[in-house]
Amino acid sequence: MDHTDLKSARQRIKFTDRAIQALKPQETRYEVWKDNGAGLGIRISPKGRKTWVFLYRFKKKARRMSLGTYPKVSLALANQRHADALTLLDEGIDPGAVKLQERARAQQAPTVKDLADEYMEHWAKKHKRSWKEDQRILDVYVLPHWEDKKAGDIRRRDLILLLDEIIAPVMANRVLACVRKMFNVAVDRDILEATPFAKMKLPNVEKERTRTLDDGEIKKFWSGLATKRIEARTSLALKFLLVTAQRSIEVTQAERNEIDLKTKIWTIPGTRTKNGHEHVVPLSGLAIELLEEVYELGGESDFVFPDKEDGDGPINEGTLRQAVSRNLDNFGIPHFVPHDLRRTASTMMRAMVDPKWVEKVLNHLPDKLERTYDRHTYDAEKKRALEAWGRKLSNILEKQSSNIVALHNT
Repeated sequence: MDHTDLKSARQRIKFTDRAIQALKPQETRYEVWKDNGAGLGIRISPKGRKTWVFLYRFKKKARRMSLGTYPKVSLALANQRHADALTLLDEGIDPGAVKLQERARAQQAPTVKDLADEYMEHWAKKHKRSWKEDQRILDVYVLPHWEDKKAGDIRRRDLILLLDEIIAPVMANRVLACVRKMFNVAVDRDILEATPFAKMKLPNVEKERTRTLDDGEIKKFWSGLATKRIEARTSLALKFLLVTAQRSIEVTQAERNEIDLKTKIWTIPGTRTKNGHEHVVPLSGLAIELLEEVYELGGESDFVFPDKEDGDGPINEGTLRQAVSRNLDNFGIPHFVPHDLRRTASTMMRAMVDPKWVEKVLNHLPDKLERTYDRHTYDAEKKRALEAWGRKLSNILEKQSSNIVALHNT
């Protein structure tokens, strides 16, 4: 089949990289054709842009298609694309039409932003209590780099380079976990055929944290929260975390209807706990004082600690982390994170009461055998443990020596 219009006069040369590089721009656009190249040519614009072109005939009509720009598309790749187009012509298929179809499919292919939206709305918000942290990870670390990229074009190497830019080792691990889950969900929902991140290992080994605050550090931390640099509700949330020894996300997302000030009980529903079991938290006198203080700040939010930027939603865990990290100099103590406050409370309680009671305060599940045969609620024991911790903490804050007697069950 004659694929070209051989009657047209054209400038023909032997295509080599040196010959292509030597082609200089002129006042008007011009084209040069490969000698015996079956319609393969290159177009040079007045600004020097060089574009590979293929001139052919299909069903007796002259057609033209672009094969990409040089040097992004090398001479070898242009020859390969040209050969592929000739093969389609020999099979009675218009290569230009095929290219248009592929372009249309590419335009309709989901971007990483599309994947992120699908992941958040149809999986994270339904299955993760900490979905807002996933949203923050995507907004801060992923979408600024990948938002408009086609999800199917993302490769393992892309994520490796992205993680290399994240200074904090733990956060790099969190980003990998979030992106990997997002792509897995896309496969499960038949958006992608495969994920490039299967079995990809965490980039950093996380060391088990052992940081606890001593008496002096607790006092400095507590007094340091009075700074105007920390919003009042954020300050109270951090104090409440230390007093109750509960998880950051359970504190930040606490709702008013979970708390009964008369019975001094905070009931965290199983939908918000890590183990999925409802958790009863007896409230010490110090915890009640903090709640009364936060309620006096007013507002009509359903949440105990509403976000000042969004009165309808709860404060974000990230807000607590930032409040601590940005005020370490103000506190005057070595680095710590909000979760270390929970560990501090747990450690000090264990010195005063039966460690088993502390495990119940922390809502840690015992092994399966113990869960089967021990159906005791431990509500009274949790109350004694948290009241003892409240007294200990009050003594620390008042610079009084602790005279708390161990409450081990005898």
